[in-house]
Amino acid sequence: VVETGTRTGWTALPNIDRFPTGERCHDFIVVALGRHGQFSREAMLKAFGAEYALYWTYEKEHERYRNTGYYSVHGELLATAINMTATVVTLFDRCRSSGLPRFVRDIADVDAKLCALAPVRMAHGVKSLILLPQAHGSVLEIGTRADWEEPPEYEGVEEFTRSDRVTPRHVFEPTDVNMMKVTRNSAADYAIFWEYDEEADLLKLAKHYAIEGDCMARSSEVTFKPGVACIGTAWVDPTYCLVRDSTKLDIRTFLRADMINEYGVKSVAFTTFPNGVVETGTRTGWTALPNIDRFPTGERCHDFIVVALGRHGQFSREAMLKAFGAEYALYWTYEKEHERYRNTGYYSVHGELLATAINMTATVVTLF
Repeated sequence: VVETGTRTGWTALPNIDRFPTGERCHDFIVVALGRHGQFSREAMLKAFGAEYALYWTYEKEHERYRNTGYYSVHGELLATAINMTATVVTLFDRCRSSGLPRFVRDIADVDAKLCALAPVRMAHGVKSLILLPQAHGSVLEIGTRADWEEPPEYEGVEEFTRSDRVTPRHVFEPTDVNMMKVTRNSAADYAIFWEYDEEADLLKLAKHYAIEGDCMARSSEVTFKPGVACIGTAWVDPTYCLVRDSTKLDIRTFLRADMINEYGVKSVAFTTFPNGVVETGTRTGWTALPNIDRFPTGERCHDFIVVALGRHGQFSREAMLKAFGAEYALYWTYEKEHERYRNTGYYSVHGELLATAINMTATVVTLF
């Protein structure tokens, strides 16, 4: 076993075979400009192998993004972006409105319409980058000239949206049965199928279904051009599939923002098909993309049989609901004095799955 250590701290496993810049951390040439410069520096160091970071502040009044933070390990990589502005309807906009981190493996594959600064990045040899949503609509960009086959591990990020992994689908048939199935499978409150009209070059409401009442039924009043607003964006970019907090959407991004508030919809999801887009929404909120094909328990969230025991029971329940498709959660407290783990929290959607583990103990030298 080779053991290595650092006085500065690592947030990800260091690569003992090579370091992308060929320099040690404390030898980096530090260039941190703008009011978010220091933040950009600290954020970049969390993404192992990254070579630059740009902080883009969303200026809602002007509907644009302005670079207010820059950091580079070389002192010149993408320095031309300092204080530059970028228009909306871009990759930044999709990251901001969805609230989801995005991974771009090869910037050369990105349409220039989605990223006007793509030529600038390619001129500097930038290959891969990640976009991270920040407070107040801002976006943090971190990139490298290396080829990231997989997104780097980043603190607090479990999964990235990525365009190089899109599951192809067959044509969607908007029958009553299919609309009902989509709604119940994803534990949604409503579902809408937006069909693409090739002649008119518009996405129009073809079918609506709601669990209760007319939730979002007035959506028939609007249509969407490809690439415009959430539905149009999902049509041209299947990776745009979830808006975690739809209450923060403005009318430019989501034309039915007034309906969102009227019906109390917390999250909206999109699934792109060859003939249109299926939109689903929930009043309870989603932290991950719902699966419209199946729901493991066959029950809606509020119909779950709740079993939450022990002092960490409620925590276990909330944690389990964040992992879509999970059916149980167990919280194991480490008892140092006895060198063992004791179950102090249990939650199950069925009320019996692994209930025998309640208050059970487990010895150390285990997976725990």
